[in-house]
Amino acid sequence: MFNIFDNKKIKSLSLLVIILIAFFLRLYAAFSIPHNPDEIEKINFVKEISFAGEKINLPLGSKVTHNPLLLPYLMKISFSLFGENKIAARLPVVIFGTLTLLILYYLVKSCLDQKTAIVCLILLTFSQYHIGWTRIAEDEGLLLFFVVLILFLMQNGLHLRKRAFLIPIALMMGLGLLVKGTIFTLLPMIVFYLFFYPKNKNLFSAGDLLVFLLIIVIIVSPSIYWNIKNNYPDYHSYLKKTDFLSFSLVPTSLFLGEIIIFGMHGFNDSFIHRICSIEYPFLNWLMGLICVAGSIFFLREERNDFILLLLWIFYFNFIFFSFVRPKTGGGFYFHLDNFWWAAVSVIPGFILGSAMLVELSNRYKIIKFILPFILLYFIINSIIFINFPANCFIPRDNIKAKELFDTAGIYLKEGKKEKALKVYGYIKRHYPKHIDADINIKNDIFSK
Repeated sequence: MFNIFDNKKIKSLSLLVIILIAFFLRLYAAFSIPHNPDEIEKINFVKEISFAGEKINLPLGSKVTHNPLLLPYLMKISFSLFGENKIAARLPVVIFGTLTLLILYYLVKSCLDQKTAIVCLILLTFSQYHIGWTRIAEDEGLLLFFVVLILFLMQNGLHLRKRAFLIPIALMMGLGLLVKGTIFTLLPMIVFYLFFYPKNKNLFSAGDLLVFLLIIVIIVSPSIYWNIKNNYPDYHSYLKKTDFLSFSLVPTSLFLGEIIIFGMHGFNDSFIHRICSIEYPFLNWLMGLICVAGSIFFLREERNDFILLLLWIFYFNFIFFSFVRPKTGGGFYFHLDNFWWAAVSVIPGFILGSAMLVELSNRYKIIKFILPFILLYFIINSIIFINFPANCFIPRDNIKAKELFDTAGIYLKEGKKEKALKVYGYIKRHYPKHIDADINIKNDIFSK
């Protein structure tokens, strides 16, 4: 399967095609769905930003969104170039989400091998989770870009054995913190790997560590200053939503949420609604299993330093958020919501899972035969997702049908009756028992 990539021209052309497909999948998905409430809050904040004219206004924070600054400022630039519309709001994350894939390919290729890089690229390209976050103006899609970029800069800098590469890594870490605070779970493992891991610690001094941390602090200082000046609104908001040292299913639900729901046949729909997010997709059940299996597989297998780093990041993030319980999302201790808090573990999980698949395919012919079908499954699932996104959220037929009817209802309000009919046709084909889940919308679809 991968022999065709041995030819340089075919390899370059194939990479370009996959990246273009990734971009247009996300762009198409961005056109297809309405704004969610979080996006609307961001857009209202963006409208307060002004770069020029008599009323220059460069706010350093928002008491409504409680999110850092980078994405709103990128959205403002996009509005300035393309006008204030839905696609302009989402375009920065679509672009950076696509760039994430390109950098990921070269990261995995340089640190592991080309086969693993191709598998990892395809998996993330067609991941419903990654498409879901990079089709809307949400911070998590941008966050994954900085996770990949930091790893890429660090591995290439260590290969060159030059201390100067600490500066761009610190800059990117600082900018990552201006995207989403949860990237801080990446920082302890990066600091340990660069400054205390035996193979690297002699490359740097204590002064290098202080400069590294100082650069990060300088980058995030506008946000810190604004919080101090305004009585810490962001930090108070985070503390109100969080119980520390309390058992949580946040990282478990990120990777295995769909499987857990599959097993909850005895629970009614209202309970499932309470403990799940109906706005954002879990990792696909098979992809989640592959990520978790990869993290376990390399605990016993021979591994290089890069794999070791990925394991540290994955397990630090997983363990940390297993003891940080969200107070929001319903279900009290048993909840499958807020799984996006553990997003830093996604990229290590994808790489570890991809490396496992390639390693097993090298050992067993049956895996080599199955692997193309696994990749095809994800491709088909991604096409379903961008056309009928509700189908990939909560894995329960009647809830899916209700959410799909809601999607049809939104299309009707926007005057897009053809799209509403398309959604209805999908419900009729795949969920015939639930075709009357919302009789009012059904009647509206067929009314003159």
